[in-house]
Amino acid sequence: VHGRRDKAAPADKSYEHVMLCGFHWWNDERDRALEELRLAAAAAPNDPVLRLDLARMHEVFDRPDEALAVIESIPAPDQAALKLRELAALRVAARTGKVDRARLATERLFALRLDPATGIQVALSMQQIGLRDQAAALLDRVRAQAGGRADILLSLMAQYRAQNRPEAAAEVAFQILRLSGQSS
Repeated sequence: VHGRRDKAAPADKSYEHVMLCGFHWWNDERDRALEELRLAAAAAPNDPVLRLDLARMHEVFDRPDEALAVIESIPAPDQAALKLRELAALRVAARTGKVDRARLATERLFALRLDPATGIQVALSMQQIGLRDQAAALLDRVRAQAGGRADILLSLMAQYRAQNRPEAAAEVAFQILRLSGQSS
């Protein structure tokens, strides 16, 4: 298997490293799997997904500093890449108590146009790290985008209740009731 990787064209080396990563992972050779994934990411420097996978593997191995270092190395040439990078950074930073990095991630994410489900997730993280006003503003923005999506409205109602905003929760509850009356 290693010979195949060594003979691969430069464009195929990343794929070969990923294949070896899987091979080592299934054979319970976790450190070798991690090294192959690191080599795969290095062989494809413009592939943010491989770097995110590498960061996730560092998380699995309980190496949050290494995970954040990999995440920080991910270029963000567009909003989609920025969103992926900052969601990963937020997850790792919030889990490990790196509040400053979590705040930076939430600020960057707040500036993006997020889908409603992601907006709720980010607002919850904002709430947990003490950014209550920003979380409330983001939930209000999500509410304006939710339309008739009952799943989003139910999540919003729960978040409003958690933020001790009973009036907003009640308004969303009535909106849900109106929706359910329309579908019958």
